[in-house]
Amino acid sequence: MATHWTWIARAKQDHLLDDTTLDTLGAYLDETVALDEAVHQLTPQSPHQTPPAINLLWAAMLSLAKEESAPHDALLELIKVLLASQAAAVGADDALANELGYTWRDLHDYLWAEHTKLRDASDLSARQWINFHAFSAGCVRDAILTDLSVVFVLTKDALETRVDASNAVLVGVDVVAASQYLVTAGRVIMQHIQSPGGTSLMQQDSGGDLWTGSADVLGRWTFWKNRFEVLHTAETLSEEAREAAWKAVVAMGKVERQSTRR
Repeated sequence: MATHWTWIARAKQDHLLDDTTLDTLGAYLDETVALDEAVHQLTPQSPHQTPPAINLLWAAMLSLAKEESAPHDALLELIKVLLASQAAAVGADDALANELGYTWRDLHDYLWAEHTKLRDASDLSARQWINFHAFSAGCVRDAILTDLSVVFVLTKDALETRVDASNAVLVGVDVVAASQYLVTAGRVIMQHIQSPGGTSLMQQDSGGDLWTGSADVLGRWTFWKNRFEVLHTAETLSEEAREAAWKAVVAMGKVERQSTRR
């Protein structure tokens, strides 16, 4: 049985969503129901139908996404089409966008608290933290999430902290989590950095132990890239963290080249 069905069984017990909606989600992830049919089943077809609220579906998707990475792409496609369908029907909804952000932040804060207690990179809380940010990176790339302040804080924690034996596990997990944003959504992040709002984000003084500040708007980006390169060879970090650091270096270099050619 696919892992997502284990999650769906648990979600039914917790009454996270109604059983029909959860079965539709499971069938879609199994590819026994196509994307357009899943959207049809999850969208009201008459004024008398009560569909599952998009925010409840979003909360369920986030919950599943933290458990496993395999369904991330399919979940992203589904939420994008559902949001586009709603926007076409009722127009842009700033209140909904804010609600989605609040729901994301609630789960983020819970997972953050759990991951700070981890003692080994194999702990469940570590994998959930990494999976959650892998999915969130896709959301940033696809403009489902647009507030990058939490991305900044995560990257700061991963790259601006001195690493020693006492914090190597936690920093290593944060390095893996943060690297995913640069690999998946680096171009979007660069565009944000180069915007007026990005200037204030990247120049804020709330740095870690290693950040000394820079007047250059790209100074922190450059520092982060250099720091990833250092961590790529840090023996105190896990092999997964070192590999993730190198992937971030490569991705950031590609983004820089694309930005220069524009």
